[in-house]
Amino acid sequence: MLFFYLTFLFVRTIMHNRLIVNGLIKFWGDEMNSKYEPLSVEVLLMNYHRMHHHVLQYQMNKRGLQIGHPMLLLFLSRLDEQNETVNLKFLADHMGVSPAAVTNSLKSLERLSLIQKYEDENDLRCKCIKITPKGKMAVSQCHEIFDLVNQGLFQDFSEEEKKELAGYLLRLCKNLSKMGANTPDSILKNQLTNLNKYQ
Repeated sequence: MLFFYLTFLFVRTIMHNRLIVNGLIKFWGDEMNSKYEPLSVEVLLMNYHRMHHHVLQYQMNKRGLQIGHPMLLLFLSRLDEQNETVNLKFLADHMGVSPAAVTNSLKSLERLSLIQKYEDENDLRCKCIKITPKGKMAVSQCHEIFDLVNQGLFQDFSEEEKKELAGYLLRLCKNLSKMGANTPDSILKNQLTNLNKYQ
């Protein structure tokens, strides 16, 4: 689960608009490749992100899953299991993204009938969000895809190596947070506070 959240943090940070972001990633990746050594950590991180995103998208397309924001759907599913009342502000705060970014993502999921909105009984001005049965089916497929990709990704890693990698990624998350990155609560509360055990 740790790797799921860490991957989510990096992907979520720049996934507000996929078309623009993909162009920026390609441009930035080309710039990085020309400025740094091909096997430098800076270039490897950029290429890892691009390759990981491509593999996930490939696996989703293969199954006919047209979900532009799978992480948001997975988060909504988990909150539904906990019987949490979810509104726009709650999602933005807990995922570490702007309300505008969440709104755009929700519109996409709503068009696909993966979520539905309803009025909050305590505040009629506020809309709550709930995952639909169709959304839950999509989440089940997403979990299969993430499990498949993670299994392949870490196939030749020992548990000790994975733990060491987690420590490095958490330090990167902490540094990004210091520079102003919107850090999801799941990372902040559960991981960054316990960073010392990885150092």
